[in-house]
Amino acid sequence: LINESAWEEMTCLFALSLVYVLEATVTEERRRLMMEIIYHKCEFVGEMTVVQQAQRQLSLASYERIEQTLKECIAAKLLPANLLTRRAAVLMRSYLSGLMENWLFAPDSFDLHAEARDYVAILLEMYQFCPTLRGPESLSA
Repeated sequence: LINESAWEEMTCLFALSLVYVLEATVTEERRRLMMEIIYHKCEFVGEMTVVQQAQRQLSLASYERIEQTLKECIAAKLLPANLLTRRAAVLMRSYLSGLMENWLFAPDSFDLHAEARDYVAILLEMYQFCPTLRGPESLSA
């Protein structure tokens, strides 16, 4: 796992938010119910197509917010300077969505609440060490 001092530095910027998203999926019934609708209990037909369009727009906007946060981490020297931020943002959304969806389908299969910090640490380690998330040394986005 990521060492404790690096973990503490990362949490100051965004890791706590990621842990919250995972834990809230478990502990906040209203959020969980909404996620269930979005992930697997809703067909987007008729009036619900508006919800689908809104979700799509939020998704696109969130990539930009995630990228901005990653760039702030890079500027603070918490992540590699040549991290491909768009690719990292896509992976973050996919990873978190996958964890939440898998837990919603089978909540007894793993303890999302207890393991949220470890799942976020894994994501951050991937950002730090995965060579396919890196561009040329001079690249910072």
